[in-house]
Order: sequence, then structure tokens, then C-alpha cells
Amino acid sequence: MIKKTFLILASLLWISIAWSQPLNFQRSFLDFFSIGARVSTNGWGLSFRKGFSVNRYTRRYYAIEITSIKDPRSIKFSNPYYITPENIFYGKVNDFFDLRVSYGRQNILVEKKDRRSLEIRIISSFGPALGFAKPVYYNAIDKTGSYTYETKFTEDLLLQQILNMAPFYKGLDEIKPNFGGYGKIGISFEHAKTEHGLSSLEVGATFTAYLLPVQLIYGHRQNFFVNLYIEYRLGKFYPSRVRHKEKTQPNEH
Repeated sequence: MIKKTFLILASLLWISIAWSQPLNFQRSFLDFFSIGARVSTNGWGLSFRKGFSVNRYTRRYYAIEITSIKDPRSIKFSNPYYITPENIFYGKVNDFFDLRVSYGRQNILVEKKDRRSLEIRIISSFGPALGFAKPVYYNAIDKTGSYTYETKFTEDLLLQQILNMAPFYKGLDEIKPNFGGYGKIGISFEHAKTEHGLSSLEVGATFTAYLLPVQLIYGHRQNFFVNLYIEYRLGKFYPSRVRHKEKTQPNEH
């Protein structure tokens, strides 16, 4: 009796879900926008995308991103010489952020047919990058222990002299720009359960190059950064204002 009741309830639940959700997704001529948050092997990022459909299997988009870039050797730890609630990054020279504007393309490998399926896409994009290096300051004590002061990191600065990190705003007036470019390639798994919803998980890799060497850690400069990332995106599909010619033509496979 319990088994039959369970089967009946499960069947009713499945029928109600099936009737409440669209069974055929028609996204071929829908524009979209989305926002995303990313973690990567060398930082984090936030982005906004605005895109449009070219045909059934291709979309193009423009994006704005802001990212942070850190050196994996920049390790946060407690200074063993002092009992202090704050941690330090010994040897860190600059905080580095960049602003990216890009043109991208989505090629659909597996089309989403209904609410239970995934849409799998190949993502690629490229564009200019504008980097900003902000000096990092330390609150330190002189070698005689007579007074404290704020200083950038130098090879003469001993670990036992560092009390903690100075506030983030220290050094904002010394920010230096750095021009470059970047490219991205990834794969996206879109799993929204409504025709106009957009919810996706994206994984991939980025490559960024700057004209001037970037110094994040004392004694090490580099122009090129390669990293892996994972990103989650939320957004919406909506009817395009532009009536594409393909909309009135039979779909080609």
C-alpha cells in the first residue's frame, strides 16, 4: 500500500512539474545579459555580459570584467614575533587589479531541449586590459625598537620589524596603469529550468599579457599571467529587438 501510494504521488509530482515547465526551449533568437563571479588560480573576478543570437548555434557578446591578480607565493600568515590579530604578506610589493573589455563568442555543442537538459557551449573571447598596480605598505618598527613607521617592502626590512599591514587606502595615490590584452577559452554548462532563465557554470583558462613587467612579490617581475578559473553566472534571455533573417528560414543542421 505504501509503495503504491508513493508511486502515485511521484507520478502526480512529475506530471505537475512537466506541465508547469516548458518542454521545448526556443532560444535561437533571444538576446541575453548575465553577471558572473569567478575564482581562479591567481585571484578573483566579477563580470557583466551583454550578448545576442547570431543563429541557432552561435551567440556573440561583449563583456566588462574587473579582476584581481595575485602571486601564488603571496602567503598570508601570522608574524611569529608578535601577538597580533592581523596577518601579513611578507615580501608583497603591489596589489594588482585590471579592467577588461572584451568581445566573445559562444558556440553551442549540445542544445538545451527541455528543462532537465544541459546546454553545453564553448566560450572564447579577447580584448584589451588595463591594469592598476597599487603599492603595499607595512606598519613597521625600527631596528632599535624606538619608533614605528609606514614603509614599502625592501630587502632590508626584517620580518621581526613588521607589526602588520597598513590600511588598503595607503598607496592609492601612487597607482600606476599598465596596458595589455587578454584572451579566454572555456566551456559552459547552462542548466536554467525556464526558457528565459540563465544559470550556468563555466570553467576555463585565461591568458593576460602587459606591456610593462608587473611586480607582485619582491624580486620577481613578469609580463604574462596564465590561470585556470571557475565561474558561476546568472542572467536572463529576452526577445531581440533585431529580427534576424535566419528566424524566417528553416533551421540547417
